[in-house]
Formats: sequence, C-alpha cells, structure tokens
Amino acid sequence: MSRNQEVMLTELSGVLGQPYDVFICSASYEQRCRSIPDALVSHPHIGKSLVCFNQKSSATVANNARYLLDQLGTNAQKVPLDKANPLATADNLQRALSHAGGDDRDLTYLVDITTFTHEALLILLRLLQARAARGTVVLAYAPAAEYSVGLPPEEKWLSKGITDIRSVLGYPGDSRPSRKSHLIVLVGFESERAERLLDEYQPHVISLGFGQYGTATSAQHQQVNRLAFGQLASKVTKYSEFEFSCVDVLAAEDAIAYQVAKFPDCNVVIAPMNTKLSTVGVAGAAFRNEEIQICYASASQYNVEAYSRPGDTCILTELTPEYWKSAQR
Repeated sequence: MSRNQEVMLTELSGVLGQPYDVFICSASYEQRCRSIPDALVSHPHIGKSLVCFNQKSSATVANNARYLLDQLGTNAQKVPLDKANPLATADNLQRALSHAGGDDRDLTYLVDITTFTHEALLILLRLLQARAARGTVVLAYAPAAEYSVGLPPEEKWLSKGITDIRSVLGYPGDSRPSRKSHLIVLVGFESERAERLLDEYQPHVISLGFGQYGTATSAQHQQVNRLAFGQLASKVTKYSEFEFSCVDVLAAEDAIAYQVAKFPDCNVVIAPMNTKLSTVGVAGAAFRNEEIQICYASASQYNVEAYSRPGDTCILTELTPEYWKSAQR
C-alpha cells in the first residue's frame, strides 16, 4: 500500500485485500459514518469490530450505532464514549482493545477515523501506540463531498460555542513556568473555536497553520479553510504562518515539528482543528516530542442537520512501526 492511497469506496474491499483482526469505527450524526463500514460488507476477513459512539449525543448517533452493529455482524461490539469525560472514554477504549486480544499478540488493525472527534481519535492513537508497534495499522478516511450542506462558503459552519478547553488525555506536554508559551493552531473551518483558544491561552507566540494547496480533499474545502484562516488572522496582531498537508500524516508531522523548532525554549500547545489525517500527524509529533501538549476545545453546538454530505472516495494510510516510536530519552 502506498503512503496515501485514494480509492473509490466501491473498490475499497478489494484494495484492502488482507485480513484484519480488528476493525474500529465511530458512529456519528453524519451519514458519512456509514460510508466505510458499508463498503466493507463484502470484505470476508474482518475479525472483531468495535463500534464507538458518544452515548450522550443525539438520537441519530444511537440509530447509526445500531445500524453499524447490524452491518458488521455478530463479531461487532459497541464501545460507549463520553465526550464530557475523557477518562471514561479512555477506560472504555482500553477495555475494548484488551477484549479484542491485543494484549496477547500483535494484531492487524483497520481504523475508520472519519467521524471520531479529534479528542477521541487522539486518545485511541495513544492507546494503540502500546499495542501496534510491531503490528499493522491501516487508517481509512472518507472525505466529505460538502460541509455545512447548502450554505455558501462565507456562511458555512460546523459548530458554535465552547463548553470546555482541556488538555487531551495522554498528551500533557512538559510545561515549565519559566518559559514563554507557543500556541500552534491547525486551522480548519471553525474560527470561533480557534479564537476562544487564543483568548484562553494568551500565548506569547502564535503559529497559524493553513492546509497546503493541493492537499485539501476538495477545492471547495480549501476555499472555506482560507476564509476561516483570514477571520482568525484578523484577530491577532502578530503570528507566524505555516502550511501543512491535510492528507499526508508524515508530511503533516514534519511541518509541525519544524514549526515547533522555530521557537525553541517555549511551552508548546497544539490545537489540531483541520482534517483527522493531519490530527494523526499531530499525534506523531507529540509521540516524538514529549514537550508538546495537545489541547481540545469542546463545542456546545454542532450543525447536526447539515454537517456534511458523504463523498464517494476513501483515503488509506498505513502507519509504519516508526510512526509509533516515542522520543529518545
């Protein structure tokens, strides 16, 4: 498998080919959460399936969780997550992974990262780090054809309001009171959430990351991203701008590590607010630099009715053993 392979969903099962011991996915209010599981119905060699879902969400999430459990068959089990309680989320994920057999032997994992929250995805990656160092982990991501369906670019929104800003469990960083602070934001569509982060942290140094041209999953997404970037940039008097890949995990990690190194002797906090694949890159940077703290801004309202429209493709990325390596001490 190439580093990033884009395939039609209708061809996904045939492209994957090999058996997978564990398939992990997340139910959401987005219809897009069904895209990859539906495409895998014809895949004959998936062992156990873990269907994650936020148990304190809308009825649509519960309905989609039931749908996925039915689609994936008798070897599927539900894994309740709690978006207000990261520790409970981590405990339930840890328990589910243990029951899947990962403590006893190296397993092959296929992870549909499409509709996990950024926080839950980061927690899952940290838990997999202890299990997947010698095994195989393939990520699958189904891009949306459109976000904030039907609205023009300048009116599109995915979430509103902030209920909480917190450090992501497993990524506390190494903060020293004597150092200045450096906040790195991988800007997505949600400038309001990013503005709140700036207000909360009051950083000495601000780095704003923009999705590199040609790496967005569509030209329309890039246009909306640029509008959100402009809105956020207009709120600050001084910032450092950098680009990162929206779809290449290793390239995103490299861009983040380079930006961190530009401002040495700072406490670093990163807010991944772009694609899930770039968020995986942020996790990789934190694996190799224990001084990096990752934060998450929990939204109070989501555009549940029109968050996204499913596309017809899937991006596959295999995480090599090098991805899981920790910082050298």
